[in-house]
Amino acid sequence: MAQEVFYFLLLSFFMVLFAGAYGVGYTLGSIKGLPGVKFLSLLLGGLEVFCAILLLFSNLLSIPWKALILTCGFIYFFLPMWWVRFIKKFPSAD
Repeated sequence: MAQEVFYFLLLSFFMVLFAGAYGVGYTLGSIKGLPGVKFLSLLLGGLEVFCAILLLFSNLLSIPWKALILTCGFIYFFLPMWWVRFIKKFPSAD
């Protein structure tokens, strides 16, 4: 039981870490036009969704919590794309 809780917390930590790194990298790569950074951030976003899917297989969570984790995982993945689209609508301050 303790080992399962440890793996659950570790996966949760990596999900949030990858989501944050993906969000910053995707936004930076899209705004500044850096395709390498954008590609690396997409890999991190894939790892974030993968961690979310692995969390769904945990026996520690009930169905509503699993639905919440899956929803958050996909929102974390698509939020930077929507944010970049929102930022690009505004004129440059140069």
